[in-house]
Amino acid sequence: MPETRKSHVRYCVQEAIEAIQNGDSDLEMSFESDSSDEEENEVICEVDKENKLPNGQLTSDVHIIPTEAGHSDSQTMRRDRYRWLKKDFIGPSTDFSGQDATNSVQSLCGPLEYFQKFVTEDMIKALTDNTNQYSVQKKGSSMHTNTKEIEQMIGMYLKTGLVQMPGIRMYWEADTRYSPISDVMSRNRFQSLLTSLHFVNNLTVSEKEQNADKLWKLRPWLDAFREKCLKVVPEEHNSVDEMMIPFRGKFSSIKQYMRGKPNPWGFKYKLPLKSCRWYLYIFWHSIILAVINAWLLYKRDCNALHIPKKQVLNRRRFQAQLASSLLLIGTGVSVPKRRRPSSSPVSLRGSTLTSHNRLFTDEGSPAAKMPQKSNAHPPKEVRKDMIGHFPIKADRGRCRNCAKGYTNTLCKKCNVRLCFSEQKNCFWDYHN
Repeated sequence: MPETRKSHVRYCVQEAIEAIQNGDSDLEMSFESDSSDEEENEVICEVDKENKLPNGQLTSDVHIIPTEAGHSDSQTMRRDRYRWLKKDFIGPSTDFSGQDATNSVQSLCGPLEYFQKFVTEDMIKALTDNTNQYSVQKKGSSMHTNTKEIEQMIGMYLKTGLVQMPGIRMYWEADTRYSPISDVMSRNRFQSLLTSLHFVNNLTVSEKEQNADKLWKLRPWLDAFREKCLKVVPEEHNSVDEMMIPFRGKFSSIKQYMRGKPNPWGFKYKLPLKSCRWYLYIFWHSIILAVINAWLLYKRDCNALHIPKKQVLNRRRFQAQLASSLLLIGTGVSVPKRRRPSSSPVSLRGSTLTSHNRLFTDEGSPAAKMPQKSNAHPPKEVRKDMIGHFPIKADRGRCRNCAKGYTNTLCKKCNVRLCFSEQKNCFWDYHN
């Protein structure tokens, strides 16, 4: 005779809900194993009515107790019985357990120190060596550049992002000359560095590695930059997104076309230098990323030290001080070269004519003297590098250190007036 199954009581959903609400929840459902079933284990859920207190509240203990049924017969399949206790759900803890990034902040650093957390001296040294090697391979002679000149080139790039002109040569032209850039390096030298800039020795990279890695020309720089970024302690709230690096060249192995999407330039204060080498766009993009991340770390430390918002540098001023530090630290006073006098007539700039006209009224009588703004303090790293700070004589003005005395002594490099006499030596105190 075929084996008959036990009859089971069937409940509809409404009857099961009413039974639970009335407190009659001691219902047990059990099924015997059948050879035609695919599951090896069947879970029997039992809601214990004893877990409910007399006043209707639920107990606070949560236990899931597994019990194994005895094997009465060799043909009986193993079954596990779980007892579920009625109780409110307690979610897992979602408190932030990471390291607090502001605990170790003792003092505020300068913009250059924050920038060097992402672009270190070792990275600049490797870039310098590869640039000299590439210039020998390409032109037959070395550029003979050094780490300081590469830092000045980066500082000039950041300066051009703050004071933008239609063409890169306009910073050196007579009518539009910008001395913070043109006095640091000549135009030909700056363009030669840009054309010889390199990040890896081409002779040490095999053809197989070049085909496997599309960014092999930048790989050492990108790996070092990523390693420095991972050392930064992350905050509790972070966001992850991607952005396109604008490039309109004819050839690039990683170039993509995003139809219907605008160009997400994303970052301001950068100069759109044009180059036929597409990987230079990624390099300058990493420089801007380092500047922005350095500024974010600076703002985080300012919040930890409770510095007033009026004293916190914004992005533009932070980049300006960083560029000045890269240009001036470790360098002396630039002496202008002697040139042949120009035979063309001297043209007065518009700013000179405007300032001259403001000093006289319509009747030709001299007007009141215009107030002049005092020179800003140079970055702290520039003040204390102990290189090229020479005192010169200038017009009498207020001292920038004590703010009470008047002096005619000017620091040539810092461009600020400082007391320098037998009674007071603000020149020494300012640079130490």
